[in-house]
Amino acid sequence: MTMGGDTVPQAVGKAAGAMPWKAFFLTWLGVAGLLVLTSLSRIATRDFFDPDDFMRLVEVRDLVGGQDWFDLTQHRLNPPYGTPMHWSRIVDAPLALVIALLTPLLGSHGAETAALVLVPMVTLGCVMALAMRIAAQFFERELAVMAGVCAALVPATLAQLNPLRIDHHGWQIACVMLAAASPVIARRAHRAALLAGAAFAVSLSISIEALPIAAAYGAILAWGWLQRPAADQRIVWFMAALATGLEVLFLTTRGPSATFAWCDAIAPAHIAFFLIAATGIALAARFGPARTGFVLAALGLSGAAGGAVFASMAPACLGAPFGALDPLVMKYWYGNIAEGNPVWHQGLLLASVSGLPVLAALAALLAIHRSADAKARRFWNEYLLLFVAALLTGAMVWRSVAFAGALGAVGLGWLLSRIMAWAQYDRTASARGELPRRYLTIAAVIALFGALTLWPESAEKSSAKPGARVDGKDADCGLPGAAALLNTLPAQTIFAPLDISPTILSLTHHAVVASNHHRANLAIRDVILAFLSPEAKAHAIITHHGAGLVVICAGLTEPNNYAQDGPGGLMAQIQQGRAPVWLEPVELGQPGALKVFRVVPATKRP
Repeated sequence: MTMGGDTVPQAVGKAAGAMPWKAFFLTWLGVAGLLVLTSLSRIATRDFFDPDDFMRLVEVRDLVGGQDWFDLTQHRLNPPYGTPMHWSRIVDAPLALVIALLTPLLGSHGAETAALVLVPMVTLGCVMALAMRIAAQFFERELAVMAGVCAALVPATLAQLNPLRIDHHGWQIACVMLAAASPVIARRAHRAALLAGAAFAVSLSISIEALPIAAAYGAILAWGWLQRPAADQRIVWFMAALATGLEVLFLTTRGPSATFAWCDAIAPAHIAFFLIAATGIALAARFGPARTGFVLAALGLSGAAGGAVFASMAPACLGAPFGALDPLVMKYWYGNIAEGNPVWHQGLLLASVSGLPVLAALAALLAIHRSADAKARRFWNEYLLLFVAALLTGAMVWRSVAFAGALGAVGLGWLLSRIMAWAQYDRTASARGELPRRYLTIAAVIALFGALTLWPESAEKSSAKPGARVDGKDADCGLPGAAALLNTLPAQTIFAPLDISPTILSLTHHAVVASNHHRANLAIRDVILAFLSPEAKAHAIITHHGAGLVVICAGLTEPNNYAQDGPGGLMAQIQQGRAPVWLEPVELGQPGALKVFRVVPATKRP
């Protein structure tokens, strides 16, 4: 990152400071091709890794099908009320655009498949290119290429940039990388700060989970202003771009009528905070004395004024964003989301596979910082601080370690280049009959790819509640293939566990009562409560929601948790083959683990 009006130092070596575009495209095409090739079976069956990807596809289909741009309600979720989603059209737009452009050529199914592959691979390309651009500014071309490769190899980051991974995390990673790379792209200090602010505005408009990293970036620039009040005023430009970008994106993706103060997405209260803070900082920089004490007071007063307005507009948002969730929802759903929990709640395998490369990146970045000259060290000071902020954020919310993984790609590329230099063929060792170093390196690479193959399985197992049984991704339910069988039944509301509801929404014409999306808090509570409760109470809840079918994928973690904790409840009865008389089994030729029941009205019972 630039200091004041300085530009970043140039690299020393071949193609100093230049982006190796040809090498990038070849590397990206190779990595993307390998990922697509290894995912062909999943692509063919639409075997999404995460329920959020199913739900994203539902939202995009509705948009392509004519749903209003500003209407983010999922109307088949908790009918007849629907559920307002906290997601952003920023992520929907590229998927919808690809589908709309390719449907005349490939048909709707082919166009969707193309979007499910192309958009994540383009996102991957953006992350790789930004990592290479940073590395190319300081190192030779070969190391820059290694940095790009490493951006696609870190397990925590790769998990968000795979084919079919169409949820929002990949784009947020790209935005954070763009902010980190802004000094080597824009070169001038104020332009770099403007670019970084715009990048974070996009990221926060997609999801506020990047807020701690954005705050850390702002704090780094604020510290620069404190250190050099007259020469380093990047914080002014950063805050101006961030506040303006948030307002523009809110108006263009949410609409001027979206005034409700949601705490889980950027709302008018958040925009007011940033606008007031940005205005205060800009006025202080323009008219105030260039003194450290004054700068400190200006930062404090601007933040306090913005905070006071935020508190008055959205007092409920002063606590945790999910603090209003029902206790049952917290216990059985949110508390069991592994990726939303701290590192110490993860399984050992998952923490090792994802955490060790990031820690190696930290060591490498420290070494780069230590060996850098005085001018380059200013950049690496701030890059390292941003990386540490991402690392700490990931330690508290595990999915955010993906940000640290992407930022650490430059360090891993540097480390890999050192390892490759060490691993050059040693003729003397070979003559002595010793194992050449190159074979040790090959073994290490094989071990790395072996660890990558363990990622999906370890991630899934880590999300299981202790003592619960996990028999595989769909536990032989046949989803999503069995969805076609459900489509032979008339469209109606299905009462199903949370984790399979997005699949049902995506692949059938049915509605569902609730899914694993928190704005349907009370509906989620009802699903959990019904499966834990005795049949009489469960029947009252199910009929209250007008559900005509009950669908369960036996063997998955969620239903087994209900059966274990509610031994006298509805789920336990179903698991034991003792479904109540008001649930009539429906045979569609589905696998045995997929249990489908028709809710029989009292007037039609035998």
